[in-house]
Amino acid sequence: MSFHALRVEEILVCADIELSPEADVALTEARIFSVIGDFLSPQINFYDLEEMLHRCKSGTLPVTRIQQNPAKIWMKLDPDAFPKAGSMLSIIGSGNNAGTYQILEVKVAPKELGLVEILVSPNFSSPLIREDDRVYFGDWEASQCLPTEEIFEGPLLKHGFIDGSELAKADRKSKIHVSDLIHLIMNIEGVLAVKSIQIANIPQDDPEGKIPSKSVKWCLDLAVAQNYVPRLNSELSKLIYYKEGLPFKANREEVEDLLDEIQKAKRPQKKSGIRS
Repeated sequence: MSFHALRVEEILVCADIELSPEADVALTEARIFSVIGDFLSPQINFYDLEEMLHRCKSGTLPVTRIQQNPAKIWMKLDPDAFPKAGSMLSIIGSGNNAGTYQILEVKVAPKELGLVEILVSPNFSSPLIREDDRVYFGDWEASQCLPTEEIFEGPLLKHGFIDGSELAKADRKSKIHVSDLIHLIMNIEGVLAVKSIQIANIPQDDPEGKIPSKSVKWCLDLAVAQNYVPRLNSELSKLIYYKEGLPFKANREEVEDLLDEIQKAKRPQKKSGIRS
């Protein structure tokens, strides 16, 4: 068996983005860099046994506000946690609205910063929410936790267990579709439109120039066959924002500070002191 060191193919993003008047430019840019960075380089987390046994029932969130007909809920969500239209949503609690619903539409709540508006079907039985009402993305009743024997499948790990679905998402990409990046950006609070966007690559450690650098508007083929992995270069990326026709640029130092806060708030990758 032969081993090859992975090299970095830096990805640059250039875009013109329309924002709502109240959007914070620096925070928006930090969120954009965070979601694109995670998309290009997904983090593989480690979990302890208790977390793995309850993976299927984790992630419940409180309901902020509710509307009975048509059925809508408002709640606080990070852009990268937005559910997809067509998926299922369960309300868990003691209220009359407990049950499973289909998500019809998801969007940032207009004039309500920090909230996402989710349209579901069927309509709710009650216009009231209880303190213990929580949302779970998926079918709560149908979701089954991993059997213990399945959790222990595979080699002995020093830092905990790995979720197979997360590992699958981290599979190396062979190309980047610009439409995927547009979707990520549009899900960020305050973004109204992506007016134009293109991406470019800069392969590192390629002294003979075998891998061409190019700028594309639709799809970028990656040098996965040459053992490269994509990484976002936020420093060389250039984003211009527009509010009611006026252009804005984010303060780079402020963006870096906010991006650092976002990264620190994410789950630690490894669990210390665990032997599976």
